[in-house]
Amino acid sequence: MLPEDRIPNYTPIFAAQKIIADISSGLYRSPAAAIKELVANAYDADAEEVSITTDPPYFKALVVRDNGIGMSIDKFLDVIQHIGGSKKRIVGGDTTPKGRKLIGRIGIGILAVAQMGFRFYVSSSVKGESYRFIAEVNLEPFHRDDAALQSMGKLREDDKVQVGAVTYVKDIPEDEDAHFTVITIPDVKKGIISEMTGTVRKVIGAEEN
Repeated sequence: MLPEDRIPNYTPIFAAQKIIADISSGLYRSPAAAIKELVANAYDADAEEVSITTDPPYFKALVVRDNGIGMSIDKFLDVIQHIGGSKKRIVGGDTTPKGRKLIGRIGIGILAVAQMGFRFYVSSSVKGESYRFIAEVNLEPFHRDDAALQSMGKLREDDKVQVGAVTYVKDIPEDEDAHFTVITIPDVKKGIISEMTGTVRKVIGAEEN
């Protein structure tokens, strides 16, 4: 949740038609694919650990936390404004500070998460800084019906469409040694809950009543 005692900032989120088409075609619609993108982002942030937690048997919430280098609010907003681009490769080369080959795509993880919930929260801190930020990402405009998605096909691949907005609070006090990124989906979509529940039943051999 955003701090109630602070006035939040607001910025719209745009994405290129090509990225929207990739996701709406089903490429990132499964929970596994969405989580894979988030883990790829954590890997690119030089994370040594990634934890994925939920609340079985309900699966109504999902939290992905990593101990990577984290993001400043400026970096986060830059990612939001370049969804699907390769800006991090242009700016920082093809490897991470620890020498890992970059595997993720900027912002794809964010839109992939959109397949799991209409809104989610991102909080991150960079080591050496005494503060963090928390942002609420609302992607309701991205959740369009098939007819609306098909109408987007008339756009050129590079044309951008507003897919949501982010409301954020920065300069929240944090330990200077902390470095992390946490993504929280508080209300997972019913279809995803059903899919995850069905997968668990299959794995443990349980029969549906």
